[in-house]
Amino acid sequence: MIAPQHIAHLKTLLPANRHLDPDNPQSAAYAADWTKPTSTCISLVLFPETTAQVVQIMSYCHQHKLAVVPSGGRTGLSGGANCLHGELVLSFDKMNQIKHLDPIGMTLHVEAGVTTAQAQDVAREAGLMFAVDLAAKGSSQIGGNIATNAGGLRFIRHGGMREAVLGLTVVLANGEILDLNSNLYKNNTGIDLKHLFIGSEGILGVVTEATLKLVQQPRETSLLLLAIPDMNAILQLLSEFRKQPAPIQAFEFFTHSAYEVVHQIHPNIALPLDQPTSHYVLLEVEVESESFEKSYFPLLERLLSEGICADAFIPTNTREQGEVWAIRERITESLAASGHVHKNDISVPVHALATFELEVLQITQHLQPEIRMILFGHVGDGNIHLNYLGNSNMDRQKFTSQCKETEAQIYPLLQKLGGSISAEHGIGLLKQDDLHYSRSAAEINWMKHIKQSLDPQGILNPGKLL
Repeated sequence: MIAPQHIAHLKTLLPANRHLDPDNPQSAAYAADWTKPTSTCISLVLFPETTAQVVQIMSYCHQHKLAVVPSGGRTGLSGGANCLHGELVLSFDKMNQIKHLDPIGMTLHVEAGVTTAQAQDVAREAGLMFAVDLAAKGSSQIGGNIATNAGGLRFIRHGGMREAVLGLTVVLANGEILDLNSNLYKNNTGIDLKHLFIGSEGILGVVTEATLKLVQQPRETSLLLLAIPDMNAILQLLSEFRKQPAPIQAFEFFTHSAYEVVHQIHPNIALPLDQPTSHYVLLEVEVESESFEKSYFPLLERLLSEGICADAFIPTNTREQGEVWAIRERITESLAASGHVHKNDISVPVHALATFELEVLQITQHLQPEIRMILFGHVGDGNIHLNYLGNSNMDRQKFTSQCKETEAQIYPLLQKLGGSISAEHGIGLLKQDDLHYSRSAAEINWMKHIKQSLDPQGILNPGKLL
C-alpha cells in the first residue's frame, strides 16, 4: 500500500473531485479488467485531465518509487489492468477529448480516454472510418487499445492499432514527455519509437494522446451468414472469396455451441438459417448489392452444390444486418453470464487452422460434460478464442486447475504450429509463465533490457507482461 503522506500529496495534484479512495464503492471497478480476480487491492484512483497532470503524477511516483497501473476501459482478458498490491490507478476516463480531425489528411488526434465508439462516430460524421472495430467498442479506450495492440473485427482488411497509429504522446516513468505525435504517413528518420509502446501493456510509458489514421468508408457492403460443415470448408471458403475483386471487410466464425450460449441468454436472438451445422461464418465484402447479385450468387450456388456451404442467409436491410452481427458480438458477454469461463486468445497460421482445431478438440474431449469448449474468432487472420465454459455449480478451483492442465497441452501445439498464445489481449498477469511458447529467450531478454532502460525502478504496471 502507498503511505498516507504520499496519498495526501497525490490528491493535491488534481482537483478535489478527481480521485477515488479505496473505501469508495466505485473504486472497485478500477481495480481489475474483465478477468475479475477473486481479490484486488488499490491505494487510490486518480483521474487526470491533461498530459501535464500525468507528468506531475509520474514525476512524484518516480521520485518516491510508487507503483502505477494505467487504466483504460479495462476490457482486457489477461489481467493487464489488475491491482493486487495497493498500486495507484491512473484512469483516463476524464482525458476523453477529440483534439482535431483532419478530413483531408484523414487523421484524428484524440486523448487516450476516448472510446473506440467515439472515434468511430467522429470519423463517420466526417465521411470517414476509424477501422479498428471491437465488440467492446462502447467501453474500450484508445489508450488501452494501443497498449494491447487491439485487433478486432476488421483486422483482415485494415489491420489493428499498430497500423492505425501515426503518432503518440507518451509520459515515461520519470515524468519525461516523449512527443511522438506526428501526423505524417511517411517519416523515415531512424528508429520509430512509437512502436515500442504499441502492445507494451503500459510497462514502458503512459500513452496520453494519439494521432490515428482514418480510412475511406466502404461505399457499400454486403453481409452473409453461412453455415459451414467444418474448418477445412471455412478455409476453402476464405480462399474462394480472396480470389474475388471486392475486398473482404470481415471474416468471422463461431461454432453452433457459441450460438447456443448466446440464444440461451438472449432468446430473441435467433439463427436465421434452415440448415444449422457445426460452424458458421460471418462474411462482409465491400460490394454494392447489384454487383453482389451478379458476381456472387453464382459463386454461392457453386459452394452450396459442392458442400462447402450447407446454407446461406443474406440480410436485406440494416436491421437484419444488426441482428446477424449481434450473434457474434454477444458471445463474450453471454459466456460470462453462463458459468465459469477461462479463455485462450490464440492465433495460428491460417493454413494450420483445421489441424489446430482438430487436435484441440481431441485434447479437450475429456473435459466434457462439466466443461465445454466454445470456439469463435477472427478466423480470416488466424485468431481463435478458445473458451472453457464450466457449469456454474462446479468448484471454481477444480475448474481452473483443469483448464490450466489442458493449456499445458495446447500451448506446445501452438508452438509447434508457429502460433501465438495471445493474439489480441496481451500477456498481463495471467500468461507470463507461458510467454516462452511464443517468444524466444533472446526476445524476452531484450524486452527486459528495454523495460530496465525506460523504467529502471519498475513502477509502471509492475508484474505485468515480464
